[in-house]
Amino acid sequence: MQEGNKSESRAAFERAVAVNRRYAPALLNLAKIAFDEKRYEDSYTLARQALSTDPLNPGALFVAAESAFFKNQYGETVSLAQTLHSLPHQQYALVHYLAGKSLEAQRQPAAAITEYRMFVEEDPHDPNVGRAQELIIVLQAMNAEGVAIPK
Repeated sequence: MQEGNKSESRAAFERAVAVNRRYAPALLNLAKIAFDEKRYEDSYTLARQALSTDPLNPGALFVAAESAFFKNQYGETVSLAQTLHSLPHQQYALVHYLAGKSLEAQRQPAAAITEYRMFVEEDPHDPNVGRAQELIIVLQAMNAEGVAIPK
């Protein structure tokens, strides 16, 4: 998979899962492949299967949160982000951006601002930081003016 050979990787991970249906590393890698292919339902299901064996796996929590977000399951995205935040998760700070977007969709601007701030603090070099900072400003202004978040 690191060499970019997705079809051989998929076959190897599927063989591993055929031998052990609960082998979390193979399930997680299949979830990543499904996510890359925009098969978010499959990605989410596979990540959740990995979490059933390894519930505090940061990579699986991130893929599950990412997949849930793209399935418009915003409450689940926030819940998974909170669990991930309770663990060492340096390379997964983007989960806070996804949680912020999810909280916006749920019309919770103050909580969204908090998530965006955590994202900016945890990974100030991510390419999405500028957008997160803009969203913080917009949400603060809307909140100060008493404007509801549009649908």
